[in-house]
Formats: sequence, structure tokens, C-alpha cells
Amino acid sequence: AIALIQLGKSLTPTPVPKDEGNLVTSGLYNYVRHPIYGLLILGFGLIALTSQNFLSMGLWAILVLWFNLKARFEEQLLSLKYPQYMEYAKSRGKFFPKINIRHK
Repeated sequence: AIALIQLGKSLTPTPVPKDEGNLVTSGLYNYVRHPIYGLLILGFGLIALTSQNFLSMGLWAILVLWFNLKARFEEQLLSLKYPQYMEYAKSRGKFFPKINIRHK
């Protein structure tokens, strides 16, 4: 719900950015490029795991594939509309926050 609210006027059910929308990079979007997709992947993944059902696991795998393809298409459109999108995307995880492990 927070990610939906943070998108504001940029929220759309399709991957096509709205003409009157803005690139949102604050709030949850400061950490993840697609927090809504990530939450759905995580939530349905937990349901599939706890169901211990191969059909549920298969459907979850299809969902993960679908969101990867949808996000890829959406990011192509976002990079066309917002020149700064690719720089933003380099430093954020797609569905989950990046974990930077530094070795000394």
C-alpha cells in the first residue's frame, strides 16, 4: 500500500508510464525499483512454499518469470521517458534491496 501511495499520479496498471507522471525515486523506490512486484513475488512464494504443492510452486515460478519480463519492458519505457532512469537503476535492486558486501 505504501508503494502504491508513493507512486501517486504516476500509478498505472500497465507498464506504460503516464504522460503526466513523474519518475519516483524516493520512499521505498529509493531502495528497490519495483517494490510492488517484489512484495507479490515474496508473498506468493511464501504461500507456495507453505502449501508444499508442486502446482503452487510452478505457478509461483511463472509469476516470477512474468514479473521479470514485465519489469524489463517497463524499464525500457521508463528509460525512454526519463533519461536519468538507467543511472537510478544501476544502484537499486530490481525487486529486493541490493546488499553490498565489502571485503577488507
